[in-house]
Amino acid sequence: MMPDFITDKSKIAKYTYADVEEIFLDNYEDVLKKYIAGGKPSDDTTKNYYGRIRKFLSWCKDNDFKPLRVQEQHIILYRDFLVQENQKAVTISAKLTAIRKFYHLAQKFHIISENPAEDVKAPRDPDAALVNIPYLTAGKLEYLFHSIPSDTEKELRDKVIIAFMAIEGLRTVEIHRMNEEDINVEQQTILIHGKGKNSMIYPRPDTFALLMRYLESKDRFRIKANKKQNYEDGLTPVFTSTSNNMYGHRIIRQAVRDAVNKWLKAAELKEKGQAGHMLRHTCATLLYKETKDLKQIQETLRHSNINMSSKYAHLTDRQENRYTNSIPVELE
Repeated sequence: MMPDFITDKSKIAKYTYADVEEIFLDNYEDVLKKYIAGGKPSDDTTKNYYGRIRKFLSWCKDNDFKPLRVQEQHIILYRDFLVQENQKAVTISAKLTAIRKFYHLAQKFHIISENPAEDVKAPRDPDAALVNIPYLTAGKLEYLFHSIPSDTEKELRDKVIIAFMAIEGLRTVEIHRMNEEDINVEQQTILIHGKGKNSMIYPRPDTFALLMRYLESKDRFRIKANKKQNYEDGLTPVFTSTSNNMYGHRIIRQAVRDAVNKWLKAAELKEKGQAGHMLRHTCATLLYKETKDLKQIQETLRHSNINMSSKYAHLTDRQENRYTNSIPVELE
């Protein structure tokens, strides 16, 4: 058990800090279990906490660090050490949790004032990130397009928006910023105003044809509505509002999201999270499934670094190569 005096801040002052450190390190395990799992940890949980803390203390000893005098940068060094050992993110997270609890206990006994492990987190688990990439299969995306009619300007606009996001990989902000002046009809190219830079895209013929159809319908509806628009920036927005008060004005980003969500819900394909991101993920995932070419993903999504595109390869490869198929066991 932890000696009674160490729980009393006034009595600690009678001992040197080195004495207090030694006493705490010799006795912390007796008290730690009271502060994990609501004070009723299982034997396995207790054993795991003890083991993780002991390994950390051993690492401190090997590197001539006094464990109760380390700072945040030392905890980061230990985390980096675990990463270099190729330990999984979930394992590193569990070890940091135990270390955090160790220092929390030291705080409780007034041995340290701040927890050096408080803000040190495990690296992001790339496999966990893959699980959270939502996308539509080719069949579902085709079903979505077929479920959107083209009878009104708004319906046609929404269909074109979804096509450019799911087929051409555009972001919500790029839909919002697109101008008619950026379209080269002869070459069938469009200058896209993206995140911090402009870039040219080369839409496939049916996507471009759908866009031309929409622009023609806008002209007809403009004549019918007999309204002339004055654009503040001198440019003509491609995607415009159809509401009475804002008719013909540049569509706002939220309206883009609302349009996408509306048709996803109508087709019963809506999932939790940002719909715009899901369509962009759909473009990348389906493109990689067909081409296995990361360079095409990078150029289509206009990623500055090909590493940003590689996650779609990992996702697709994991789905197509069921690793457990190699287990020589028949279920029936």
